[in-house]
Amino acid sequence: KSAFDTVDVKAPFGDLIALSYASLFVNSTAPSGGTAGAALFIDDMRRRGQSVSRAATGGLLSLIADYGGFCILLLFGLIALFRFQSLTSYEVIAALIMFAFVGSLLVALIIGLRRPLLLYKIFSVIERWINRVGGWFRHPELLPPEWGDRYAEEFIEGAQSVVQRQLKVARTVLLAFL
Repeated sequence: KSAFDTVDVKAPFGDLIALSYASLFVNSTAPSGGTAGAALFIDDMRRRGQSVSRAATGGLLSLIADYGGFCILLLFGLIALFRFQSLTSYEVIAALIMFAFVGSLLVALIIGLRRPLLLYKIFSVIERWINRVGGWFRHPELLPPEWGDRYAEEFIEGAQSVVQRQLKVARTVLLAFL
């Protein structure tokens, strides 16, 4: 709820609880790094008439807060294992993959803030590739024209609202630690 409030996406608390349980189920059954559950939230916000890109930004912020909090605990665990000389190479590799995943989520948010033109290009490429793949299945316009521009603009607005509401972001991060 806190992450969606940060980007001005309105959703009833009770509905978010039900979506959270569904998200836990989907995330535990689909190997998607938590993004399948985020897709449930985004789809629900779309059905409610909310901005999909802002909902995606809220979902991204939520993932960053959750996994970022986990990475801090993971770092302490790695330090403890290192100090007791019990750290193995596969634990280090798995931790590095986790840190890279969280870093890539953070980079997506930063691109929306610092390099909006690059984000327009990225969304434009995504639009072209999805429509190209759709053409292989006789659906050449899976995404409408100007989809990339519209969603990039909304994502940038969502990312900017994250910066403008730093106290709400801090609250979201603190709640993720609980």
